[in-house]
Amino acid sequence: MKAGPDRLADRRRAEAERAGDFFIYVVARPLMFVAWALVFWGTAIALASVFVLATRGPGAALAVLVPHTALDLLNSGLAVVAMIVWLAVAVVASGRRRRR
Repeated sequence: MKAGPDRLADRRRAEAERAGDFFIYVVARPLMFVAWALVFWGTAIALASVFVLATRGPGAALAVLVPHTALDLLNSGLAVVAMIVWLAVAVVASGRRRRR
């Protein structure tokens, strides 16, 4: 059986681990969910923009693709950020394949 101070140290360590788990479940996971939801939204906007460009042509699509309001500008920014995130994911994935 463990002595008193050792049990107290183990108990404090377990409480610290539970506090870390609480932070992950309450703060980190919801933030990651929101971040990935914005990445998927930006991906959808980028794909829709490519579709408009392919179906209507560059001249007609320019009027549709240029942002006119703050929300349009935000969507365009999310599309750019989404493409950067997917590029980073591809670089990390290809780096892991090379190491194997």
